[in-house]
Amino acid sequence: MTKTVTRRILILNGWALALILLLCYSIPVQAGDDIRRDATVRAVERVLPGVVNIFTRNRSQSEDRYERILREYFGYQTRQKPYYSRGSGVIIDDEGFVVTNEHVVRGQNEILVKVGDEVYQAVKVVGDRIVDIALLKIIRNRDQSNQKFPELDFAEDDDLYLGETVLALGNPYGLGASVSKGILSSKKRNEADTGRQLGISDWLQTDAAINPGNSGGPLINLNGEIIGINVAVYREEGAQGIGFAIPIKAVSEALSELFIPETIDSLWFGAQVKAGSFPPKVQSVEPDSPAALAGILPGDEIIRIDQQVPNGFIEFSKILIQAGDGKRIPLQVRRDQKTKDLTVRLIKLEDFFNAKLIQRRTGLHLIKMTTDSARTYGYPSTEGFLVEEVDAESPAQKADIVPGMVMAGFDKRYPADLIEAAKTVHRKDKGSPLLLEIIVPTRTRGFFGAVYKYPRFQVDLEVR
Repeated sequence: MTKTVTRRILILNGWALALILLLCYSIPVQAGDDIRRDATVRAVERVLPGVVNIFTRNRSQSEDRYERILREYFGYQTRQKPYYSRGSGVIIDDEGFVVTNEHVVRGQNEILVKVGDEVYQAVKVVGDRIVDIALLKIIRNRDQSNQKFPELDFAEDDDLYLGETVLALGNPYGLGASVSKGILSSKKRNEADTGRQLGISDWLQTDAAINPGNSGGPLINLNGEIIGINVAVYREEGAQGIGFAIPIKAVSEALSELFIPETIDSLWFGAQVKAGSFPPKVQSVEPDSPAALAGILPGDEIIRIDQQVPNGFIEFSKILIQAGDGKRIPLQVRRDQKTKDLTVRLIKLEDFFNAKLIQRRTGLHLIKMTTDSARTYGYPSTEGFLVEEVDAESPAQKADIVPGMVMAGFDKRYPADLIEAAKTVHRKDKGSPLLLEIIVPTRTRGFFGAVYKYPRFQVDLEVR
């Protein structure tokens, strides 16, 4: 009797198990439970709308020697042949600001950006050849003035795991949106590691496929955050799976120095705000700058500016630039978990950083070297700044600097204009040394006539 009961129970359990399996196979899998939609797929879905294809066009002269003769002697116009290049970019602000590589858009007459199925014209706002980063702005027509673009998020600086899965997105060979997958092979690939000049140290290395046209596209983690901007691929014979990306920390630092009132509209704000952070966070403040006089401190988070809540670094900088000089701009910052109301007023750079500031602190009367002044002093180029006069009893006189010398370097910086030179001098504390690189044009008598020499010296000058 017991065996019969046991046999029936086993039969019932078998039928129950079969029924459960049948139900499991007959019930469709819900979209949210689809095992194919793993972390990789979700990251791509999140990021791809903000990845753009960039097409540039430049018209360059191409002529043979016969065309050159016709042009020089008969006024014949040589043919203009269009040259095209392709690249990628990422939208970092919903107003249409795009980050890409500087080499993708350098020297191009026309820039087209494809977002989804739509193509827009764009302009380069700023660029940095050293870091190889450029910021573009998509041009919207009147009907698109309220259009918002999908913006992407930066990962935190140095938030990287060696060996973590990464994805490279872009426009390889102009084929359109493409995704490749790999791992983070190195978090800090220096020039010495590859035995060649990469142009920047501390690039990220990945074995995710990066091909021509991927430049400017994002390298992302599985959270859909940008950890780098694709820049190059190692092409040595036999090399495989060696691609490089500019780390997002370097991208952020470059943008924080490029898209600021000082570079866009020659307005002095004097504080560096971290790109990619929300709310915008102040990283550093120059002494005696408008930001310092307003009471802004490093670590302050910008909650409100000119009655607006900035959604990031780009919008914050735009509001500052649009305000212009002289206007009192209200700011609300968060400091130590408390809010504080401040007011800042920007000033024109040339109103503060000028030759008078240099003269006041060093005793040097400088002018930018010109072709005429270079010819007068027998100098072969327009590099540096000519010393016109030296104040008596000044630091410059005590350092034995005399008129006719040329100031080439200031603290190992080589400024392009007096504004940049004055900013370097301004940063020095009273009594601290300023390292000057001086060129002394000299003429000596040689066997065949006058011989010109241009020795360089380094002099420490005590700033007053």
